[in-house]
Amino acid sequence: MGNETITAKEYRKRFCNDRDDTKIKKPCRDTKKEKSPDGGMAWVDCVHVFTIKGVLPGMNEYINAERTNRFKAAKIKKDATNLVATVIWMDEDMRNKQYTKVFVEIHYYCPNKRKDKDNIAFAKKFIFDGMQKAGMIPNDGWDNIDGWKEIFAVDKNNPRIVIYVYSFSGKGK
Repeated sequence: MGNETITAKEYRKRFCNDRDDTKIKKPCRDTKKEKSPDGGMAWVDCVHVFTIKGVLPGMNEYINAERTNRFKAAKIKKDATNLVATVIWMDEDMRNKQYTKVFVEIHYYCPNKRKDKDNIAFAKKFIFDGMQKAGMIPNDGWDNIDGWKEIFAVDKNNPRIVIYVYSFSGKGK
């Protein structure tokens, strides 16, 4: 399921229960039972949803920039990280909130299928770094990110990345 490519319309029909994730502004209050990192079951609270309009640079773009000029690649990373941090900072509900341990679900809505999924998924580096820069998490290491799930879909009219950040009950501040 995580590796199949479906249209955004089909995705919403299957997974979102008629919720239009492009209009979510407030933290969602959904709670569901999920497998915790230790293999047991735990209640997970959806603490935040944010959307990045358009696409972030892929791995091939970054590698080509690195081969051309290391400063060019550093600028790509800085710009993409700042974009993610700015999207988080613009949400008044997220200002001054920090979570100690999160699980991140990333939905990539791509304009087409020209890029390989692994190249698209490289954007998670910029997403995690942006979350750290915005102060959402203290670090993007093992202690603060329990894991992530990536889903790919095609939406040629509205490419975007939708990020759901979950905090295990009792783990968020």
